[in-house]
Order: sequence, then structure tokens, then C-alpha cells
Amino acid sequence: MPKDVLRKIPVLPEKFNKEEMMKKILDNIDVITEVRAIVATQPRLSGIGKKTPEILEIPIGGVDDMNQIVKFADSILGKDININDVFSEGQYVDVAAVTKGKGWQGVVKRFNVKILPKWHKHRKGYRRIGAIGPQNPALAFTTPRPGQMGLHKRTEYNKRILRIGMNGAEVTPSSGFPHYGVIKART
Repeated sequence: MPKDVLRKIPVLPEKFNKEEMMKKILDNIDVITEVRAIVATQPRLSGIGKKTPEILEIPIGGVDDMNQIVKFADSILGKDININDVFSEGQYVDVAAVTKGKGWQGVVKRFNVKILPKWHKHRKGYRRIGAIGPQNPALAFTTPRPGQMGLHKRTEYNKRILRIGMNGAEVTPSSGFPHYGVIKART
């Protein structure tokens, strides 16, 4: 188990006998409906400066035979799983992440509202909307208002995996990735 898991889980469970646990599982195989693996990322190997791992629970499937699923889970227990074991080139995936947080922003930055002319309502401000809306309803939900910008969960669907490699040089195009930087090789 990676040493950085202690950053996320300060007290790890006591060691257990793997053979006894597998015997109990195989004795009750007809009751088991789903097998899940608790995995941890190793961000120290990525070169992004992060050290605290993410703990994930991933269901194991692919076949209908529960004996094969349990044996596969037993075979990967305590081992590193590479990206080649999970994904393949040309496969489509959904990518979920959190956008960059920008804090509390006004309507010009948040919704790209046009800046008012300096001569029109300038005493009330010009980096705002001209009118909030009619008297009834009091405030339309479509009216741009200032508020939190960024730090929202966004999901992009059907992204195709073009190339998978263990070295940053073999996946980086000759022109580089704009607005990203250099992909470092694993050490």
C-alpha cells in the first residue's frame, strides 16, 4: 500500500489473513451480488505537485460469473494498476472534473454582459445590467446576477483516448499542448 494513503486515512485497519478472508468469500459466493475494489491514486508519481491521494470505490464487472470476478479482485489486491489495464486507445470516456474557482464575480465577467456607456446611468455603475427586469415577476431567473464563478463540477462526454504512453515524450505532440505545459515522464 502506498505510504501517502496515511495522509487521507490516518489509521489503517489491522492486517488480516488473506487466505481466511478468501475462504469465507468463496463459501458465500451465492450471496454476493457485486464486488468493488477500494483503490487509491498515486499523485506523487504524476509530477503535479500533489501528495494526498484520492480514495475511490470501483465496481468490478465484465463477466457474469461471480467466481471469475472474485478471483480477478484477489489477483489485483495490493498491486499497481496501470492505465493500459483499464483503458485502451480509441475508447470513448466521460471526463468529470471541477472547474477553476474564481470566487465572487460580477455580471460582466460571469455572464459576459456588455459594459454600459459611461454617460448612461454611470452614477449607478456601468459594469452591471441596465435593468433587473419588470415589476412582476420581481426577478426573472434568466437575469444575470453576480455570484460564485467557477469551482463547479462539469462533465464532458464522449472524449476519445488518442494515445496512451508511460513516457511524456511519446504522447506529447511536437507543437505541445496549449495552456497545459510539459507532460513529465514517470520516475
